[in-house]
Amino acid sequence: MDGHYTLVASAFSRDPQKSTETARSLGVAPDRNYAIHTQMAQSECARADGIEAVAIVTPNNSHIPIACEFLRANTHVICDKPSGNSIADARALAALVPQLDLVFAMRVSSKPS
Repeated sequence: MDGHYTLVASAFSRDPQKSTETARSLGVAPDRNYAIHTQMAQSECARADGIEAVAIVTPNNSHIPIACEFLRANTHVICDKPSGNSIADARALAALVPQLDLVFAMRVSSKPS
């Protein structure tokens, strides 16, 4: 994200071959390319060199559950907009974040639309 982070782990696609190809093309080590975000959150949290933050750029309806998974795994979250599909989703996230010493950031474009 704008040169502030190094891409070291991924869960790019539900299609394993596509995910592997994307990870390889971006220099992600095979053992740090995960089949699903839950596996990534658990595995990276357990690593001494685990990720500092995750960027969520999945379909909108998955933002809240993925963000909560990584926050509960002690990982800062940078989320593509919108954060969720409903006020209830946003309120659930808003209630969780203050309980943790972590950042939830909404990524917005600096380019005018």
